[in-house]
This record gives sequence, C-alpha cells and structure tokens, in this order.
Amino acid sequence: MAGCGDVPACQSEVFVAFTQTTVTSDADDFAPGVQANIRIRTSLRIGDVVELEILDTGGALQGTVTRGVDRDGIAVFDYVTLPTPRAVLRATGSGLCGRGQDQITIDVPVGATCRLDISPAPERNAHYAPLGVLSTRSDPDPVTPGYQATIRAVTRPGWTAQLYRIAGEEQSFGEIAADDDGVATWAVTVIDGLVGFRATCRGQGTELASPTTTVVADTTPPGCEIVAPAPGATITAAWDENHDLGDGLQLAVAARTADLDVAGEPGSLTITEGGVAAVVPTSAVADGASRAEVTLLPPITPATYDFAFTLHDHAGNACMSLATYEVISQ
Repeated sequence: MAGCGDVPACQSEVFVAFTQTTVTSDADDFAPGVQANIRIRTSLRIGDVVELEILDTGGALQGTVTRGVDRDGIAVFDYVTLPTPRAVLRATGSGLCGRGQDQITIDVPVGATCRLDISPAPERNAHYAPLGVLSTRSDPDPVTPGYQATIRAVTRPGWTAQLYRIAGEEQSFGEIAADDDGVATWAVTVIDGLVGFRATCRGQGTELASPTTTVVADTTPPGCEIVAPAPGATITAAWDENHDLGDGLQLAVAARTADLDVAGEPGSLTITEGGVAAVVPTSAVADGASRAEVTLLPPITPATYDFAFTLHDHAGNACMSLATYEVISQ
C-alpha cells in the first residue's frame, strides 16, 4: 500500500492510442494546408505529457507538438497542420509509469471550400452586435474616403472566385484565379452603411457559394464643439462653483454635438497646463450634450490652459474640440 507522498503504484504498461483514424474536414479553412484536431487517450496521470510527431509518408518530420494530459488521461492537440494527401502521426506518452507509443497513417483529403475573410477583421462592438464594424479605428488608410479593406476568398488552388457586394443592389467585383494556397484577394473600398459580401468559387465542374458576411461600415466621425466656457474666454473667480479659491477653481465644461449616433456614449476631457496633461471623464451624451466637472489649480495667475474635449459615436469614430483659456485665480 502506498503511503502519503509515495509515488502511485503502476498497474500496467503505459497505454497510448489515437481516438480517430480519419480526417474528414479542415478544422481551419483560412489557414494554409489542412488542420485537424487530434485527441489521444492514455493511461497517464494528470501532469504527464504526450509528444505528437507529424511526418509525411517518406518519414520526413513536419512538426512536433507537446501537450499535457487532463485528469481523464486525454491529450488534445487543436489545429494540427497535416501534410497531404497522407500523414503519419506518432504519439509518445511519458510519465511516472514509463512510456507508451502509438502510430497511425491517415488520409488527408484536400476539401473543397468557399469562405470569406475580411482584413482587418471587423471590430467587435456591443452596440451593433452580432455584426462586426469597420470604422476609422482599424481603417488602414483613414485619410482616403471609405474603409480600405482586403477581402479574401479561401478555396482550392487553381479554382476561381467571384466576389459580390450586397448593399441594396448586388455588385460583382469580378472573377479571379486563386493562388497556390487557394486564396483569391481583392482590395475593396467599403462605403458607410450596412453591407454584405459573398463569393462564388468554381473549379473542376463544381460551383460553391460562401456564406454571406454582413458588417456595418462607419468611417464618418461625428462633429462636436466646446460651448462652455466659450472658447477663448477668460476664466475668473466668477466661474468658481463653490466660491472658495482655497480648494481651486471648480467649474463645468460642456460640449455639444448634433450627431444622433453619439447618444449615450461617454467622452473625455484632456486638460493641459505647463506641458502637464490630465484626463477627466465626461458624462454620457444626452440631448446632444456632455459635460465634465473639473477643478483647476493654477500654479500662477494668470495661467494658460488647453482643453481637448473628445466624443465618439457608436462605431468608435471620434471628434475632438480644442479651446485655450486664460485663468485668473484671484
């Protein structure tokens, strides 16, 4: 009987076995090659490891991955890239009770597919969920009107792909041949609004349709302006809300916007004096207005303060209003 802290007794040789002997689909259509999720059953204990070797049929090593087993003795290898059309997989488990090994040879079919990929990837956005958003935050060229995207259709090498944009009417971007990795690529300017993209892939007498990917494009920043204090005004003791300059000069700074898609979004106010900046949160926009309660502690009088009030719309596009004030605190 093993006592506390003793190494557990080994009842038998280490058992290692693959749970599948075929690959029926590509686990990641967008990555080059064929990816498969590999599960291996073992008699190992949690903390022991399994090494997976991937070889081609000529015996050339294509890659090695190591994973620990879970409490059930299972090792999971996700998205393992396999050589085509056939792969040799060798699993070696090692632990306190020794080593065990299993090896299989499996056929790896190159599956026909037709999938779309938008780059940069659409942004996650709680307001527009589940749709992704294309905004100035990720636009590779925010100076050029519209959103500059790269759209790829993933299919088979040698096939052709035709891209369509759906925005009211359907428009074709033409049919092009996929490269050696099975990828056809278009540079697309996406105009603001709700827009969908789909592709048709053709080859070897077969025609496949991709799912439609729908996104919200919004690259138009809102407008905003500081309205209180009026830009360029002199801020004096008369602005102090508690009429006690001993604790600084308290006042409210307000900005307005006429854009409806800013409603409910918080902003920020950056205050700079003497090269030192501080950021103050502002209230969420309501009825086209946002405000911040600030305290100014001028080191001298008069002092010069720069205000930058920033608001953003639901998509994340930002506007900024700038104003400079002379502050006299006496």
